[in-house]
Amino acid sequence: MENKRQTPLTPLGELGREQARAVAKKLKSIDADVLLSSDWPRALQTAEVISKETGLNIHIFHNLHEQDVPEIVQGIPDDSEINLRFIHERTKAGKVLDFNWKFEGEGESMSELLLRAKDVCNTLATEYKNKKIIAVTHGIFIAILVATMIFGFDADKKTIVDFFKAFHHHNAGLSVLDYDEDSGQWSLVCLNDHSHLI
Repeated sequence: MENKRQTPLTPLGELGREQARAVAKKLKSIDADVLLSSDWPRALQTAEVISKETGLNIHIFHNLHEQDVPEIVQGIPDDSEINLRFIHERTKAGKVLDFNWKFEGEGESMSELLLRAKDVCNTLATEYKNKKIIAVTHGIFIAILVATMIFGFDADKKTIVDFFKAFHHHNAGLSVLDYDEDSGQWSLVCLNDHSHLI
């Protein structure tokens, strides 16, 4: 079977559904107040499982979606020439800290992704004040969101790139962050807990 890049419309597979059930059982114990989800199918399907387990209604938060990539690389084989070129150019852009790079001028740049992460941080801190929030999102965006929370909005590019390269969030892994309203700072409580998947 050929491995392909996912698209925004790719649904969960059987493994993804199993992982969603496992994380939902774990999340039942945290007594959350709010369940937010990206509107992309994989996240939304995971949120539906969490909703059934926790009794929380799903609130769609579009800005939790995964990084937009150009249509030309969506759904193509991992080993295709165009995908390999995309990966090579993205890696090269990361090495020179070009946060405005877009593959063939399309998709979402790192600068745009960071602005969206900043918006999500601000929304969580202001609109969901003093609430326990479950936010269902996607791998690349999780890395950028967590980096934005722990290093701040003014973190230098190298710090963001180094964190992004070093951090891989497991599917259905849990990261927990706490916002202190007085200091305006996020603190990392737990990073990428996936013990429920073992």
